Amino acid sequence: MAMIDSNREESEITEVPALTTRVQIIDFHRLEGDLLGITVEGIDILRIAKIHVDFDHLLIADCAPYFVWPPFPATSANQYLADKLKQLHATVPDLGELYAEPKYSDMTWVCQRWIEVLPIDVKYKQLLIHQENPKLAIRFLMKLLQDKNLIY
Repeated sequence: MAMIDSNREESEITEVPALTTRVQIIDFHRLEGDLLGITVEGIDILRIAKIHVDFDHLLIADCAPYFVWPPFPATSANQYLADKLKQLHATVPDLGELYAEPKYSDMTWVCQRWIEVLPIDVKYKQLLIHQENPKLAIRFLMKLLQDKNLIY
């Protein structure tokens, strides 16, 4: 599964960011209008080496494994991010229910959940996940949430 910039034209669809997620399909169901709803779970991060459009218009990519952030314990200085994520999950139960075992004490997990749900540009999401650890993501998210008066 790859991030795609919603501002791009369809003809530019092969210009996906370098990092993507290998997923496992957990569930699927029919939605209104004969659409298919699919629930996926991320397994690991992959780096796209080469991409092309197949004869049936599917994107095909050559990928290699990419490192994942190590666990990073929450501290009193960044606990706000975990607390606000808990609050978001309580406010939007459909979102919170996606995680059977939430890891609010692990800032790696907390930052990854924020990066998933916040409506920030793909280039910033990619910049954050290209880092060796979640330190930059913690600083970025703290600043973002403070600027929007979501953290006091």
